[in-house]
Amino acid sequence: MTGRGGSGGFGRGLLRVLAVMISLAVFCTLSYSLWDRYQGLMEVEAEIEQVEQEMQRELQLQKELETKRDKLEDPAYIELLARQELGLVRPEDVPYQWHSR
Repeated sequence: MTGRGGSGGFGRGLLRVLAVMISLAVFCTLSYSLWDRYQGLMEVEAEIEQVEQEMQRELQLQKELETKRDKLEDPAYIELLARQELGLVRPEDVPYQWHSR
C-alpha cells in the first residue's frame, strides 16, 4: 500500500469536482450575460419597429399636406372654396339665395 495512491485518487476527484463547479459558474455567468444582451436587443428591435411605424404615419401625413398645399396653389380650387365656404361671388355673377320654409 502506498500512501499516495489512496489520497491521489481523492485529490484528483476533488480537482474534477472543482473544475466542474468552476465550469458551471463560468457557464452561468456567460449565459446570464448573453441573456441580458438578448433582452436589450429585443428592446431595441421593438423600439426600432415603433419608430418605423411612426415614420410611416409621418410620411403619410406629409403626403396629405403636400396634396393640400398643391390644391391651395390652384386658383380654381381657391375660387371654389371661396364660393362654397364663404359664399363669395364674382362681380359679374348674380347671387341667388334659397329660403326654405
